[in-house]
Amino acid sequence: SYPGADFVAADPIGPGECCLYSTTAELAGILGSLGVPYILRMGKLWWDGEAAALQNLCFGPAPAPTGMGNTDVEDGVVNAVSNDDFGVEEGKVWLADSSNWDSAVVKVEQTIDVWVDSEIDFTAVQGGLPASPPAAYLFVENACGRRNAVGFEVAIIEGP
Repeated sequence: SYPGADFVAADPIGPGECCLYSTTAELAGILGSLGVPYILRMGKLWWDGEAAALQNLCFGPAPAPTGMGNTDVEDGVVNAVSNDDFGVEEGKVWLADSSNWDSAVVKVEQTIDVWVDSEIDFTAVQGGLPASPPAAYLFVENACGRRNAVGFEVAIIEGP
């Protein structure tokens, strides 16, 4: 903390370390607009760690699914996706038609059954996605709105 005050350091901040703000300057601008006192000193950004407005700032890496119980996804069937740090606050799970979120034309939100830091159970919703091939891609979006950079490949299979 900053000597003589209840200030905490926020730097270095780079892409992947801060889920809403990618640079120190951007975060300083947000803190200023919220009326949160901050100091830029020796290449670090320090701000009042007790400021109520900071409760809505969200830091941490984007979620990155590392495995699934079954990569065959069937409409209406529960699936489990794992990682070691999804966060404790519930976010969203999506299936999309591209491994690149911005390029995806069809994005279908899934139904969350259980959300814990290390595993998410969701009921698959096929929506407008065709059965595989082609592959579909799973994205996990945390409570901050950050999602994995590259979709996790799954296959949508036709039900019985």
